[in-house]
Amino acid sequence: MNVAAENERAVIGGNNPPIPEVLAAQYADLISKIEPIAERANALPKKIQSDQDLETVAPVIVDANELSKKLEATRKIEKEPHLSAGREVDAFFNPLVDRLDRIADTFEELSTSYQREKIARERREREAEAARLREAEEKKRAEAEKAKRPDTVERKHDEADELSLQAAQAEEKAAAANKDLGRMQTATGVKVGVRTTWDFRITDYEAIPLEKLRPYLKREHVEQAIRSFVKIQKGSTGLAGVEAFEDVSTNFRR
Repeated sequence: MNVAAENERAVIGGNNPPIPEVLAAQYADLISKIEPIAERANALPKKIQSDQDLETVAPVIVDANELSKKLEATRKIEKEPHLSAGREVDAFFNPLVDRLDRIADTFEELSTSYQREKIARERREREAEAARLREAEEKKRAEAEKAKRPDTVERKHDEADELSLQAAQAEEKAAAANKDLGRMQTATGVKVGVRTTWDFRITDYEAIPLEKLRPYLKREHVEQAIRSFVKIQKGSTGLAGVEAFEDVSTNFRR
């Protein structure tokens, strides 16, 4: 039974008070400074309409940013021991997991190479057998055409029909899916199969018709490309459907 999974306190340090309670008490002074800033912010104009308004909001922005930076720095200091502990746990388990993964990955890759060769060979053999049966069928039909006796003609046609059926079955086997050709079960009961996926390799990047890929391009990726383009070209984008403009953002500092 996994006690730690059933009782979250049944771990190292489980008897310590909850971390949020400890942090709230330890940094009560810093936390107490947030509400006054929020109250000052609530009294500020909801829209900046003059330099006087800008002068009114500036101290609140600076104070909020400064307190935010202090809290962020404190967060990093407090989190570091936990990160350190996490890194130590990772350093213990990861090499063990990595070693086993390397073993499995190595032999999965070797098995995949073998399966590719085996499937290709078996498909070639099945196609060759289907072609042989078709050729034998055609030979029987040719013999039927040349035969003089009616009973011989009928027998040759019957033999050709049987070969035609065998050829059709062989062709169906030759057309079997890769996953069917790669399926087996070992003597120890391990089921071996193959996963089939459609993959690709780029042979000529410049020849790719990007317009055909438009439905599959995520908007954020297109925007990322446009942003990089605009950053270089600035106002001279020349991109239909895109308006480039120089934007501004305000910053405050003491």
